[in-house]
Formats: sequence, C-alpha cells, structure tokens
Amino acid sequence: VTDVARINVPISDFEVKMSGVGDGSGRGVYTKVDIKQGSSIARKENARPIHIPASSLDLIEKYMDSSVDLTKAYGYIDGYGWETETFGGEEYFVEPNIMTFSNHGCDGSFNVLDWTTYDAWRNNEEWAIVTEQNATMDQYEPFRDEVYDIYTDRHVAHSALEYTVASRDIKAGEEILSNYVDYVTDIDHWLDELEDLKRVCRGEDVGFITKSERSEI
Repeated sequence: VTDVARINVPISDFEVKMSGVGDGSGRGVYTKVDIKQGSSIARKENARPIHIPASSLDLIEKYMDSSVDLTKAYGYIDGYGWETETFGGEEYFVEPNIMTFSNHGCDGSFNVLDWTTYDAWRNNEEWAIVTEQNATMDQYEPFRDEVYDIYTDRHVAHSALEYTVASRDIKAGEEILSNYVDYVTDIDHWLDELEDLKRVCRGEDVGFITKSERSEI
C-alpha cells in the first residue's frame, strides 16, 4: 500500500486514559474506533515533531541542577521522547500530540510499528521484529547509515519521525502499544534501555515518568 492509498486514522479517534498494561504504567492511548491492519496512526498530526537539538540539550543538562523548570523540561524530553545521534551529538524528538503517551508492548505485544519496519515485517525480513526479550547486539541498528546522507541532514525531522501503522487489526477500546526498543540509537543507551524494559515487563520496576511523578528520581 502506498502512502497516498494508506488509510489514516486521525488523532480525534484516540483518547488518553490510565494504561492497562500493568501497575505503575501511567497513562496510555486507546483507540475509539476499529483500526484495520496497515492503517497509519495520526500521520498528519505527527508531521511536525518537537525537536531538541544537541546544542539545546547540552545547555539543559548543564544548568538543570540549578533550575526546577529545566529539570522538568529534561524529564519531559527524556520521558516522552526518543534519542538519536543523526548529527553526531545526542538529540531528542517528541511526538507533538497525545500519541506520546503510548506505552511499550512487552514481549512483542505491541500493535503498531513504524512504517519501514512494518513493510520489512510484511516482507518476512528477520530483523524487523525485535523485542526487549530477544534483542541481541547483532540486531542493533544505528539510526542511519554511516555514509553521509544529505537528504537526512536536510529533512532531519521527517526522517526521525516515521509515522506508525497498525501491525494487526485493532478493536475499538484497545490500548495502542509501541515498541520502545527502537527509541534509542546510542549503543550504550540501547543496551541500558533493553535491561530497563525487561525489569518493567517483569513487574520489577516502573518507567521513568511514573518514577518522576512519584518523586522517586
């Protein structure tokens, strides 16, 4: 299915409620309508992500110990965004709407994938479905190829925020679950994220946002 022909489910067909994936999972996103497999999820509304470039992130990290507002800003960025190293430095993107509240689907239970991963999965490419349980170093994929890509540099926001599609039919009332394994590109952070996700999925820990709201960090 091409982008033009792909059915899009608008942001108005989703709502935020407390998540049902487990204790301490915080808020979650639920669909109010049936969604067919392959439909894009709020594609138009996700076209302009919030971008925190490396230079801004450096300043926030430098001064947040002396500023409550910057500490809260960093919590928002790190808790709801995902990290990339497109330009060599660490930077973040955050979805600009309620889809940012989507929770992780443990052990492959996620029901949305970014469209490139979805197409690869449909073509039976083995690397396409990686969970926190089966991910290995061999499956680590950097954000982009090491070869300089002028298109990526000039369209960093669009390259970083690929729209998601439903990986199966989703019934009205179901929670939308993403795959957080793809949200980090730095190899050290990626390995740490895998361990964090495993603990959360086993019920041994809770996520960053829940800890923050409980004032545990």
